[in-house]
Amino acid sequence: AAEVVEVGAVLPEDMAVGRYTLCFSTSSGLSFAGGEAPVDALVVGSLFVTSRVDVGRTYVVAPGVAQSLEVTGERLVPAKDRVMVIAGHESCGVGVAVTGVVTAAGGVVQHAAAQGTATHLDFGPITFANGGSYKLCFCDRTFFDGFSQPREHCNEDADFAVEVGVVQVSGLECMLNNPRHRRTSCRPMALGGLRCGDDIIPHPWM
Repeated sequence: AAEVVEVGAVLPEDMAVGRYTLCFSTSSGLSFAGGEAPVDALVVGSLFVTSRVDVGRTYVVAPGVAQSLEVTGERLVPAKDRVMVIAGHESCGVGVAVTGVVTAAGGVVQHAAAQGTATHLDFGPITFANGGSYKLCFCDRTFFDGFSQPREHCNEDADFAVEVGVVQVSGLECMLNNPRHRRTSCRPMALGGLRCGDDIIPHPWM
């Protein structure tokens, strides 16, 4: 069997926002290239650094009910920013949109458009037909600025590389509305369900 070796690197605190090529070489280990990879390096993936969207969120929604998924951040554009829902075991930027997640019109949600403000986007109404664990992925259009061959962004699964958080679809959503049953702070979303995170200020009545 092939030997599995884990390597890591510390990101600089002043690392600029953007899309990087993640490289590995036996001489220098992991490195991040803003353009083409070094000749002697093996390209192992892509690294996306963003400050536009808040990550590390947990969403709790009920199955079979039209609800919303909310994203917060800065410099958001309701008419252009989009998200995609993938299976919980997949990775954003690699996984594909799941079926069984539909809009009010009945179409499969691939890249749902949103309404909102520069700091808060509301995606919905969205209905999850089945319970389970999913991931919410965000497409940051600024990653594609300066490409030599511009194209329409946020139309391909690979564009949705930023993991906003995990979506838990469960009948326990009603019970979690009671703060005694939670270990983190949550706020209700516009069409139902909860958006949770350690840095979220709970609603006054929750």
